[in-house]
Amino acid sequence: FRINCAMLTATDLPPILASAVPDREQPKGSKTMRKNLHLLRLLAALSLLLLSMPGASGQTVPNVNPPQTLTALSGGAVDMVLVGQLGGATLAVDVVGDLVYAGIGPRLAIFDASDPASPQLLGQTAPLPRVLESVEVVGNTAYVAAGDAGLVVVDVSDVAAPVELGFVDTVGHAWDVAVSGDYAFVADGVAGLCVVNVADPAAPADAIYLDTTGEALGVALSGDYVYVADGAGGLLAIDVVDPALPTEVGSAPSPGPAYGLHVDGHYAYVATGSAGLWVVDVFDPENPTSVDTANTTGIAQDVAVAQGYAYVAVDESGLAVVSVSDPEHPGEPVYQDTPGYAMGVAVEESSAYVADDLGGLR
Repeated sequence: FRINCAMLTATDLPPILASAVPDREQPKGSKTMRKNLHLLRLLAALSLLLLSMPGASGQTVPNVNPPQTLTALSGGAVDMVLVGQLGGATLAVDVVGDLVYAGIGPRLAIFDASDPASPQLLGQTAPLPRVLESVEVVGNTAYVAAGDAGLVVVDVSDVAAPVELGFVDTVGHAWDVAVSGDYAFVADGVAGLCVVNVADPAAPADAIYLDTTGEALGVALSGDYVYVADGAGGLLAIDVVDPALPTEVGSAPSPGPAYGLHVDGHYAYVATGSAGLWVVDVFDPENPTSVDTANTTGIAQDVAVAQGYAYVAVDESGLAVVSVSDPEHPGEPVYQDTPGYAMGVAVEESSAYVADDLGGLR
């Protein structure tokens, strides 16, 4: 058995391995570390494959010419074709009623969670171009932030067979998405906030960009404003009365890099890495005011708020639950450990669903 190989560059890797990741805090389970783990797992799998081949332990290998070998292309890369895909990291999650939508590697999977203790897989898409970073479902349409593949729109009207409708390859790395009316607002990393017209979900168009001070990593909507978790740039308030002309009107420096956020009433709850959960009064969007923080064990990556509680995905520490019945004085976190690294969270009634990276959906 022969394989003619040459060195692979980043642009030659399969899409699932070529996703760019910005510089962020790099604790155990961070997104940069996760990319390295994916590569290490691939190398380990290749090593086991080679060791399992005849001749790996000194055996005589018959000189058999296969019908076809993989040959190196003139550009120095191996000619590969993706023939299948199974599993992957779970980073994206949304919930609507009894249905949970989760990214499983590069696929969007739909689960029946009428029994939250035992979600049942109903259907999933074919592999999309990249591992899914975030998802928001509106009606029969799912809007997916798919990393450096941009925004992908999926028809989920048939839960047994969700299918891609269209996409926009945004300039940056699509980390998060929020939708209102005919517009999707994408946290597009170093490219800032990207506004996409999705009036025709099969042909999203007219991407408009607003550069931000830091790196747009999370986005949330409230009324005529979009709030952006801008990494080192803190929290931004952006007026989108005219979505074609987004205008930054206010900002507040964060105690740590702002990764994800949720706006409830006139408070923004921001996951700020090792600085924990940060509460900001946004009653006046032009003057966001820092209120308090709840320190968490682990790296706060995402947050959802419901019924007086903030549910914070804190990476290797699992899920932290913080009472915010008095937002001016958040309570002490209570933790639920998870087997993986909690990267995203969505809440429906009394159940929280965690995107637990390689730990799957929890």
